[in-house]
Amino acid sequence: MGKILLGALALVSAVAGIMGEVSTATLTVPLIASGAYLIKLGNDEREKAKEAAYYGLITENNAPKLSFHDNNIDAERQRYLAERYEKARSDFFALKEGKAKTRDKALHAQLDKMEAIAGRLLSYLAEHPEKISAASKFIDYYQDKAVLLLNRYFDLTLTGLSTPEVNTRKETVLRAIFLMDEAYEAEFHKVLSADFLDLDAELEVIEGNMESGGITDEDFSKINDTLPSADIPGAPRTTSERIAAMRRLEGYRGNFPAPYDKKDVIITKIIQSSLAVFLGSFGAHKFYLGKNVQGIIYCIFFWTTIPGIIGMIEGLRYLVMRVDDYYVEYYSKMRRNDEDCPGAGRGRGKWR
Repeated sequence: MGKILLGALALVSAVAGIMGEVSTATLTVPLIASGAYLIKLGNDEREKAKEAAYYGLITENNAPKLSFHDNNIDAERQRYLAERYEKARSDFFALKEGKAKTRDKALHAQLDKMEAIAGRLLSYLAEHPEKISAASKFIDYYQDKAVLLLNRYFDLTLTGLSTPEVNTRKETVLRAIFLMDEAYEAEFHKVLSADFLDLDAELEVIEGNMESGGITDEDFSKINDTLPSADIPGAPRTTSERIAAMRRLEGYRGNFPAPYDKKDVIITKIIQSSLAVFLGSFGAHKFYLGKNVQGIIYCIFFWTTIPGIIGMIEGLRYLVMRVDDYYVEYYSKMRRNDEDCPGAGRGRGKWR
């Protein structure tokens, strides 16, 4: 939407120049700047999808797609697996949509957990479509029932009744939903069980070959010291055993971050939106993001009023963005900039 408005603004400016309202020389630099900014926005859209995938926040735009690496899977089987995966994907987004509707903080946090686990499983199945059949119980039962239970909870809430019977039903539904994350994890672990067995067998073969070559655990003492402990009583001490133990404990994590502070993200989003709307002409929101070069460009061309208009558009965009999307596209980058430049403070990261 922002790109369309900017394109329209550039077109209006060009028409004004042609009609003689404003000199062409005066409009040349703003038009070039607007065109360059449109290109930048297009690149940002692609980067946003990459960032979202990296941080594990699955949206409609970056949802993992099936990749059939195994040529032994015939076309009919591929169609069947694609249908199964599409159902899992559809239910995933139904829960995500339901989470956006709920006002119950505890339920929202529980749905966050379920979304994170289901997102990791979807990513894994997209990379290993041959495992989709092993996830049938998750697809056909647990995630399907989670959607059904959430809809039932909303139906009961919309009645506006607080009778003992309605309250009892709501509590029963919530109890079931609050157990779903454990069921999700259990099903994910079952899908991975075969991988664990294959990994254990492979590591045993590698270790056996090393021992036959005269390589012992003492030769890897330094490596062992750098490996994180499995943190379980009687944890195995050999390299292969420790790695296998860690895999059993960790499962498939992908590149998913620890849960973030949504309150801080929302506050940051409001601040950035306000800066863009009220001080956008001087690039205040760009300096806040740590994009100092873009901020300076805004200051240079503030007299054209174009930076102010763009700032208002961007400010409104920040304001209506979903919290997850804002976290991926802006907040996480500011946090990394602050880590790269300790003591600089938010919005004073690397020059871009």
